[in-house]
Amino acid sequence: MKAMGTDPRILSLAAEVAISPEQNVPVILLKLKEIINNTPFGSSELKKVKQDIYCYDLIRYCLLVLSQDCSRIQGGWTTISQLTQILSHCCVGLEPGEDAEEFYNELLPSAAENFLVLGRQLQTCFINAAKGEEKDALLHFFEIVTDSLFWLLGGHVQLIQNATARAWWQLGLCTRGVEPGPPRQRRVLGGGPRPGALRAEAAVAGVGMSGSSKVVLGLLVVLTAATMAGVHMKQRQDQQRLRDGVIRDIERQNRKKENIRLLGEQILLTEQLEAEREKMVLAKGSQKT
Repeated sequence: MKAMGTDPRILSLAAEVAISPEQNVPVILLKLKEIINNTPFGSSELKKVKQDIYCYDLIRYCLLVLSQDCSRIQGGWTTISQLTQILSHCCVGLEPGEDAEEFYNELLPSAAENFLVLGRQLQTCFINAAKGEEKDALLHFFEIVTDSLFWLLGGHVQLIQNATARAWWQLGLCTRGVEPGPPRQRRVLGGGPRPGALRAEAAVAGVGMSGSSKVVLGLLVVLTAATMAGVHMKQRQDQQRLRDGVIRDIERQNRKKENIRLLGEQILLTEQLEAEREKMVLAKGSQKT
């Protein structure tokens, strides 16, 4: 059930997201930043704005965008980093109301995990970047994403344990198979292995694989591909459901406005008829006298 008195800026933005092509949605969501920045910090008005953003599923839209392939998002890392800021600021100080269980148990952990994944992707891009300017830009985006993560964890401290466990798990994946060596031979940012070392390790492992190992590897590849396809289809279904929900809400609002307008016209006509009837009664009375 949507909150009454929805901010017209949020309603307009939700309508624009619902009718726009998928590739334009990330840039449209950036308009939330201006709405939040133009609302006094810590005010009841800002709380109401955040509730409207959540009620019209714009926070979940941001999550869906951040879970997509970064190379497909219009504006690249500039758009992605700003969306992490928007998402973290919308989630902190939000009172979800009836949907509290879904918000705390599903949406918030998903947001924290997405931030960690994006941070790791930025580290990988930084390591592979060749130009100094590109590295500076990636480092700037990395700082924005980590600041957004810290803001989210500061507002919801219950996420810290899961986020820490996830970070250590990613670190284990990134450093597995790296041969020990002097500190001067290791990367500073990212702590990951050299791409050449990983490829060499994979090649060595592939040479001595038994038949059963190859079968297991093949099954894992198939399961991974099926999982990715299922997630992609689920995202598309969620997006369609969100769009349909927003469109239904807008149609309901329009019908309500139309009903109010018709009711006003009917009241006005009734008043005019009553006035004319009173005039006729007065005219008849004056004729009799």
